[in-house]
Amino acid sequence: MENIVQWSDLTGMKILLVDDTTANLDVLSKILGSENYEIALAKSGEQALKTAIHFQPDLILLDIMMPEMDGFETARKLISNDTIRDIPFIFITAKSAIEDIVKGFENGCVDYIVKPFQQNEVCARVKTHLQLQAAKKSLKLLNQQKNRLLGIAAHDIRGPLGGILANLEILQDQALNLSQDKKEECINTAYTTANHLLTLVNDLLDVSVIETGELRLQISSGNLKQLIKQRLNLYNMQANIKNISIIPHLSVEPQVAMDKNRITQVLDNLIINAIKFTPQGKSISVQLEIDQHFAKTSIINEGPGFTVAEQQYIFSDESKLDNKPTAGEKSTCLGLAIAREIIASHQGELCLNSVPEKYSLFSFTLPLADDGAEIKRSHN
Repeated sequence: MENIVQWSDLTGMKILLVDDTTANLDVLSKILGSENYEIALAKSGEQALKTAIHFQPDLILLDIMMPEMDGFETARKLISNDTIRDIPFIFITAKSAIEDIVKGFENGCVDYIVKPFQQNEVCARVKTHLQLQAAKKSLKLLNQQKNRLLGIAAHDIRGPLGGILANLEILQDQALNLSQDKKEECINTAYTTANHLLTLVNDLLDVSVIETGELRLQISSGNLKQLIKQRLNLYNMQANIKNISIIPHLSVEPQVAMDKNRITQVLDNLIINAIKFTPQGKSISVQLEIDQHFAKTSIINEGPGFTVAEQQYIFSDESKLDNKPTAGEKSTCLGLAIAREIIASHQGELCLNSVPEKYSLFSFTLPLADDGAEIKRSHN
């Protein structure tokens, strides 16, 4: 999942300083360099345009009084270039006459700084506009993610919903002519498809909650071995239908700091995926280990595995894999992305180790109960 830009953390944001006087550039570089910004310099309007396109700064400080191309003309050319037109700029001027300030705003500046420079003023004005720029980037990313999720929803919901309607139409239009077996087949198909649709909708809602930073955890001490056994018992019948053996290795019984409902969600996702992608007659191994501070759960299946390239993006909410479930089961691309975020919010880690055509090993860690005291009960 993409990282949202945090407007409160401006470290590493990029500033382009434009002034034909070396002394002014030196002073501004010293002032802003102490704030851990990334700085680029230009000594003319022409150089500023080229540097802005290459450097893609978050903010430009632009001197008005420059030879050949002054700040006003440079500003107009910045705004007319599609690749840099949205970068905000602050005019630097030795003038304080109201008409010059007004002309600056008319040419698109967001603020102005008057020479000689006052360190506190420069830092405050720059920080304000970098925060605004970071907030705009965050909103843009959130809007892109919203549109992507809506696209996923429209694409993935259409198929299951069409299947449900088709079976209901058969029951509605041909009920009197259908055998009991055919009626049960239509009902079972509609029911199974509706469950898949519900899973998809829940996944979409979870992604939305996580990406907006609103995932909340209710952390308490819990017995991880008991929870794993409970979930394996639930899915044993599903595995048996495919002639798959689930082999538990649960010799330890750790107490971990966890949100039981969320870790149940992670276990269900990993177990269901293991069953989906394991060929008939093969086995799934579930292991539980303890080290000094963490409990580690591993789920290994003898399925088709994943290539190195697939492993790089398998936890992305945009992940689309070549591997297909071995018995035609339905699968979405969102579950693993959600699972990784849930484990990360517990201060643990979800990892994959896989060899194509041999096995896949998904493992996640959770802090032991005594070490989980620092986990906040609500995670934002």
